[in-house]
Amino acid sequence: MPARRVTRFWFVFGLAPLALSGCSLLPLNTTNSPTDAVRGYVAKIVEHDLGALRVCDRPYPHGYFKLLIGGMFGPVQALPGSDEQRTLSVIDLDASRLTIVEESRTDGDAVVTIGGVLLERFEPSDVEALFRAYAAESGQPIDIDLLRETLDNVSRGPVELDIRESVPVVLENGSWVVCPPPYTP
Repeated sequence: MPARRVTRFWFVFGLAPLALSGCSLLPLNTTNSPTDAVRGYVAKIVEHDLGALRVCDRPYPHGYFKLLIGGMFGPVQALPGSDEQRTLSVIDLDASRLTIVEESRTDGDAVVTIGGVLLERFEPSDVEALFRAYAAESGQPIDIDLLRETLDNVSRGPVELDIRESVPVVLENGSWVVCPPPYTP
């Protein structure tokens, strides 16, 4: 094989995947460190894949949102429903301005901090459709004032949410996993 073809071969099959994975030399879904576990966790939230959130082996009620990012649902807080997955579906999240830093680590646990700005974008028509669906499903009449307030909140453009969260992480079966505090009703 001529040298030129070999170079192209290695670029396409060797370097291109690194570029697509953010230049990381680690496999994409690894949890070799506490920060990898939190980074993967945040990625699942951004992808709206709450069902794939991997947490420690602790009992949590079905549907319990296990990583609180304070204020994330604030702009649509007035929605008459409480299904986090459906509510999240009307929020486009950009986590590129967040930093994830390991603060402390012992043999089996660590604390990782998520800090920076989480950018949220909304399509008002999607928010309105979800608002109306929630109201219809619950048999409630549509509160027009509340609907207007919600649409005003999401129509102003992107929302910049300042984040500073400490996330507990534990080592289980050789992998680091997020371990939210126990559920308290």
